Amino acid sequence: MVGLFSLVFVASCIGIWYFIKRNPDKSKRNIAIGVAAISFAVVGIIGTVDENDTVAETTLSSSETVKETESSSSAEVIVELKLDNQEIEVDEDGNTVITGQTNPGAAVSVGMGIIGDSVEADSEGKFSLKHSLTGDEDEEVTINAKLDGASNSATVTIKPNAEALAKRQEEEEAAEKAAEEAEASREKEEAEAAAAEEAEAKLPREYANAKQKALDYLDYTAFSKEGLYDQLLYEQYP
Repeated sequence: MVGLFSLVFVASCIGIWYFIKRNPDKSKRNIAIGVAAISFAVVGIIGTVDENDTVAETTLSSSETVKETESSSSAEVIVELKLDNQEIEVDEDGNTVITGQTNPGAAVSVGMGIIGDSVEADSEGKFSLKHSLTGDEDEEVTINAKLDGASNSATVTIKPNAEALAKRQEEEEAAEKAAEEAEASREKEEAEAAAAEEAEAKLPREYANAKQKALDYLDYTAFSKEGLYDQLLYEQYP
């Protein structure tokens, strides 16, 4: 478009010269002057618009480049995560503290942090998390660290307290032994009672009557063994 109006402007200038020098014509000269002025103005306006468009495109391109750079910079964040110990033994109450190092300000949690403990690493990237072990089995715990959309994870094995576990096992064994002894004692008493009943069932009638008479005496008065024996003999019991 600029080229076309530039060509019109040049042709108008030639026309002005022609209608002044070669073929003087005041009317046509004025027309040529008008066309030259209009074409010159149009060329100036179009050039300004094109320049503004170029500047806008350059600005937009620069803005997009900055955004891409920022996005690339954000995507390049690397979260470091290092645990101080790979295996930790809980105390006698089943509690322990997991410590380690990560990026300063990173969010660190046991698992997803919904149930487990969660903290923010300090300015040096250090952190400590509380955790409790339930049961007597080893537990593998996942530690997660997140920062600016990037994340990292590591695992630690939580072990039960050896002394508390040994003490609990001793108590369980003692309780089991006591239960076995109580069961054996009960079985012995039952066997002795059954034997006594069987022996009593085999007693002759006169002996059974003597025993019942002796029990009757003891229900209302006191007798020594010898005195009770003599009383039964006195009553003609065999």
